[in-house]
Formats: sequence, C-alpha cells, structure tokens
Amino acid sequence: MPENQNETGNYWTKESVAILKQLGWIQKGSNNFDIECTHHLDARKGKPHGVDSFFEYYDPYCKSKQGILVESKNWQFQSITSSNIKNWIKQITDCLECMQLSATIQDLSSTPIQNAILMCWANDTYDYKQFKERLNKVSIVSKKYPCNIFIASNYEILQWCSLINTINSLKAKSKSFRFIYPNVPKTRPRHKR
Repeated sequence: MPENQNETGNYWTKESVAILKQLGWIQKGSNNFDIECTHHLDARKGKPHGVDSFFEYYDPYCKSKQGILVESKNWQFQSITSSNIKNWIKQITDCLECMQLSATIQDLSSTPIQNAILMCWANDTYDYKQFKERLNKVSIVSKKYPCNIFIASNYEILQWCSLINTINSLKAKSKSFRFIYPNVPKTRPRHKR
C-alpha cells in the first residue's frame, strides 16, 4: 500500500504542476526535491525538507515576481482531518523558514518567498461544507517568519480547471488574448462622514 500512496502522490504533484503552469506560473526546479534544513535540525533529526514543487509568478499588486512553495496532497476525504491539515501547514511553514537560507532555492530564484499553496485533493468522496468546517477548526500558531498559506481543495481546483478550459476556448477563437490587472491603490481614500 505505501508504494501505491507514493505513486498516487507523485501523480497528483504532476497534475498540480500542470494546472499551475496553465495559469501562467513558472516552475523553478523539478518536482519532489529536497532542501537543507537550517532551523529545525533537532526536530527533524537532520532530515531535509521535501519540496513538491516551487514556482514563480508575477504579482501585479506587488509589481514584482514572487516565489511560492506548492505542497500537493492526494488523500481520501475521511483522512483530510483538521489534525492532518494542521500538520501539513506546520510542514509548510517550517519549509518556508528554511527556504529563506537554502542554497538550493537561491540557485533557482532570487524572488521573495512568502507564499505557499496547499493543493489538497480528495480522491474519493468530497464534501465542500465539511472540508470548510475541518479547515475552520485548524488553529495556527504564530511563526517567526511571516507568510501566506493558501489552501485549495477539490472545489477551488475544479474552478481553476474550468477557468483554464474557458481561457483555452477563448484563445482558440481570438487573435490575441491577454490578462489586464486593475490598478489597486495601496492606501484607501478616507471618506468624510
């Protein structure tokens, strides 16, 4: 059974990478590589951090490229518990902390790395409401390193796939196709009362 789990995990990592590439993100490095651990040596007993995939994308609001760690999970829905989600988030935050000093990552990218996405796919039944309830029960402890962690389950992932299909359909019918990002001011104007 562990061999099947590893094979399923590798398949889902490849699928996650394919989805994000179609959304215009640029993969840096290969799938499933290790980085050295610098902050959690005792807890990890000298083991490196595993990186499912690492990307760069252009953030129009920051007006710069950003690095993002992608963690891909393909589990049965009953096993996607609040406890497992919390463990995955800790795994991600620990890895993000060590990525800041990682020579492996520095060789791949010079972009700031303050973001991660957990692409959590339930490979059997899926209940969006129940997933949200489990997610709401996860408490996050504050970390030394500030980061954003985005969590996508079947619902969001299928929305992205639908968007990709729509974009591909529009591209096939158009002479050109581009994204235009609205200008969002950094500070909001105050309204007088």
